[in-house]
Amino acid sequence: MKKPVCLSSESSFDLPLALRLELDIHVIPLTIILGEKEEEDGNIPARKIYDYVEYSGKLARTAAINSYAYEAYFDSLLEEYERVIHISLSSRLSATCQNAILASQNPKYEGKVTVIDSRSVSSAIGLLAVRCATLAKEGKSVPEILKAYESFKSDVHVSFFVEKLEYLAKGGRCSKLALFGANLLKLHPQIVVRDGALVPGEKYRGPLSKVVKEYLASVEEEAPTFDPSLAIIAHTVMPEEVLFQVRDRLYERGFTRVEIVEASGAISCHCGPHAFGVIYFKK
Repeated sequence: MKKPVCLSSESSFDLPLALRLELDIHVIPLTIILGEKEEEDGNIPARKIYDYVEYSGKLARTAAINSYAYEAYFDSLLEEYERVIHISLSSRLSATCQNAILASQNPKYEGKVTVIDSRSVSSAIGLLAVRCATLAKEGKSVPEILKAYESFKSDVHVSFFVEKLEYLAKGGRCSKLALFGANLLKLHPQIVVRDGALVPGEKYRGPLSKVVKEYLASVEEEAPTFDPSLAIIAHTVMPEEVLFQVRDRLYERGFTRVEIVEASGAISCHCGPHAFGVIYFKK
């Protein structure tokens, strides 16, 4: 007998493996392109991506998942599940979401596959998937899950800071003017996700330890009330001692579970090294 509901997303949703296994959340990988070589996201660590950039002088690239790959993926899931809810990377950041929607419109998936444009990125999508998968585990139907999703989809706090804007600028995610200003003033910008797009937030200056403290202070100001059940720290090759300091601070603030995850290759390609964010539900 098939299971009733499957939750799914792309590899860029940056959810720790323990949570994926705990809640039976499935993943389809994006493709990471290093020159002439292609790798499945998840099979290549961020350090290898940055090593490639350093010796080649070229950025690693990502390739959107095409609709044919989605169809094969949905077919495989429907062998085990009656229904699939797929929460996709923001349509304002990648063609991946539109391709997933296109695939789901095949008549054979009518009433079986639902694709949601998360209007978000990284572990924010992961947290949305966690809530939906938890509801599925509780026995909620697809209409009940989708109704609940509408009530909490805007409650995820997601922001991150980057050491440098070069990666986002070269990937077309920020303007050359913003890059020039950040370099001129030696700033470490905060990036906030709003309505599916990346927009500038606070601007920090100084050593990494100082930036981390200021970023955490701004996060606490933005969301004075929060769901303490889970916070995720997503990062790109951030020093361990910094990550542990952030984790300890979140526990002090009242979170009962804090997970640390290295960002996927798809996210690492665009953010560059020493980027990190804290993601949780504001309510």
